[in-house]
Amino acid sequence: MAIVTVKNKYQIVIPKTVRKQLGINRGDVLGAKVERGKLTYTRKTLIDQVIPAGKAETDRFYKRLRAEAPAWLKDIWVASKRVWLDKLTMREINAEISAVRRSKKQITPPDESGRVRHRYQVSALLVPAGTQASVLLLALRGDIALYVSSPVLAEYEDGLRRLRFKLQPHRIDTALQAIRKVWHLVEPVNTIAISTHEADNRFLECAERPPRTIS
Repeated sequence: MAIVTVKNKYQIVIPKTVRKQLGINRGDVLGAKVERGKLTYTRKTLIDQVIPAGKAETDRFYKRLRAEAPAWLKDIWVASKRVWLDKLTMREINAEISAVRRSKKQITPPDESGRVRHRYQVSALLVPAGTQASVLLLALRGDIALYVSSPVLAEYEDGLRRLRFKLQPHRIDTALQAIRKVWHLVEPVNTIAISTHEADNRFLECAERPPRTIS
């Protein structure tokens, strides 16, 4: 056990061995709390810093976030509400994606992981009260960074245009144009073959800390 001393202004120095074990760097934010008489520190992510703690505070934050949504996204939400698309569940979205894949008469078996990714893309645009919409809004505000690679981008756009959720082409064009302004296009340098679903590996490659940014 490492021993630390409380210094002036109640500052403490985190031992080097502990910093290395936890990957703590300068500028990182730690959350401090007392648990059963012990002082514990927990690394906080960017999301933890942006979204307030507590259910009431979190609900107010998301409500304000949706109210500040850009006009083009609110337009899509209004159009979706007119035809009850905002009431779609993940299961219903997933079923529609499966139907589209079957209609294309693909020779290869459906990629289940691809269905999951597409349903989250669709949900962000159709269901304003969903978590996916909140993540999109945080990216549009610049609170979080949105990284994509060329394969990820191609699948995202193809998924939106191919699915039959009554999304009008001009609304899809507007959405993609706005999202392009905030995403960072990266070129992964490592080839990953962890997932049994090959398409998932492209997302894992993009999820690595991007060493080279194209734009």
